[in-house]
Amino acid sequence: MAMEVTLRRVGFELDRREVEDILSKAQESGKASYYVIVKGKEIPVKRALGKVLKEKGISLTLLDYTTQDAVRIFRRLGFDVVRRGKSDIMRFAGAIGGSGNSVEDKGKIYEGSP
Repeated sequence: MAMEVTLRRVGFELDRREVEDILSKAQESGKASYYVIVKGKEIPVKRALGKVLKEKGISLTLLDYTTQDAVRIFRRLGFDVVRRGKSDIMRFAGAIGGSGNSVEDKGKIYEGSP
C-alpha cells in the first residue's frame, strides 16, 4: 500500500516494499545518530532517504530535509529506527566514576580548586 509523502512542497508516493528493494542494495557504512533497519541492516536515515529519493527521480538533496523528516517517513512506513552513537553513553558522563566524590570532583572542575 502506497503512502503519500510531501517533503519541501514536493509530493510523491512511497511503498514499503519499494523502499526495501531500493535499500537492500545500500551500504551500511557511515556514522550517524539515527539508523533505519531494513532486512537486518542498519542504514543512516538521511542517507537512506536520499537513496530512495534519487532512485525515484526526486531532486532533493541532503540539505533539503532533516533527520527528523527521514525518521518520520521511515516510521510511517513501518520500519524500525534506532539511535546509536556516543551520545548514548555521553548522557552518563561525569555520573559514573571509579572512585572519588562527585561533589568534590565538580568543585575541582568548575571552581579550579586542587
